[in-house]
Amino acid sequence: MASVTAVHKVKIRPLAVEHLQDVVAIERAVYNIGEAWPEEFFASELERGYTRYLVLLIDGKVVGYAGSWNLLEEMEVACVTIAPAWQGQGLGALLFANLVQYGLEEGVKAGTLEVRVDNEPALSVYRRFGFVTVGTRRRYYEGIYDASLMRVENMQDEEYKARVAEAAKKVKAGFVLE
Repeated sequence: MASVTAVHKVKIRPLAVEHLQDVVAIERAVYNIGEAWPEEFFASELERGYTRYLVLLIDGKVVGYAGSWNLLEEMEVACVTIAPAWQGQGLGALLFANLVQYGLEEGVKAGTLEVRVDNEPALSVYRRFGFVTVGTRRRYYEGIYDASLMRVENMQDEEYKARVAEAAKKVKAGFVLE
């Protein structure tokens, strides 16, 4: 496993065309071939005015990405994905923090996402940002695995914004960001 240290340059940037091949390579490494989104999907997301995709670069190389659809004051988290060699170091939380902060800046008032019920690291991150389980989608992933449907309301409340700011501060404290 690769390790993020103070000598690594960590950047978070909007997804751009030059990142697509790296994003697709990560997508294929993390998800089963039938579940992985193709390059055409990500390319079309770049053209939509309501999508927000971020890439996380370490020393100039894409090691993760996250995206949401922010429409009608609602944020639907599409994905938060980290390359296998970089997982387990808080990079997903770092991306998610930035994604939520973008949503807040755009005025979203509520958010939803789905996550595998057995993905405890991701569930922990989402809970830290106020998302709570509101339902289960049976056999949502690969026709086998259940998903927790999570939601947060009142994202524009000052109390929620303070919670996000504090959670993001803690997450970002572990990295040297450029």
